[in-house]
Amino acid sequence: MVAIKILGAKLRKTTGQEWRGMLIPAERFPDWFLQDLGREQKTYSAPRGAMSIYFKRLSSRVFGRRQ
Repeated sequence: MVAIKILGAKLRKTTGQEWRGMLIPAERFPDWFLQDLGREQKTYSAPRGAMSIYFKRLSSRVFGRRQ
């Protein structure tokens, strides 16, 4: 499994989530992604919105296409 943890946005005293996360089976990812990731925990930083764009592009490979 690959654990993805994303720092929350729009966080206020009474609303929002500090962190969001998901677990995705490793076999859903391309080999190049898993090789780069390795076995140890890593932290990646990206400009605001970059992760959203990246996951949108990768989602068809990870989850398949909608029918």
